[in-house]
Amino acid sequence: MDQLEQRYQKELRSKVSEHFYNLKKKKSEQVKKLLLLFCDEQYVSKVALADLLGMSVSALGRHISALVDEGVLLPAFPQQATHKDQAYIAKLK
Repeated sequence: MDQLEQRYQKELRSKVSEHFYNLKKKKSEQVKKLLLLFCDEQYVSKVALADLLGMSVSALGRHISALVDEGVLLPAFPQQATHKDQAYIAKLK
């Protein structure tokens, strides 16, 4: 999260309700919608996304993989899915 610009961090945090953040089981469609929203302006790491959504990195992985497979979320390092600095951005419309 520290790598995200402070203004952007604050803006992203405001988009997730406390209720959603604290849910143990989150609806897939809501998670995907928020992922695309969060990754709209800049690359965001999986760790930062998990922190924003109140999820573990491993639980978030299947949602990210589905969006990457659909071609709507693009990895920063497409040839190396497990790159230590992997981050994602929404595909430009």
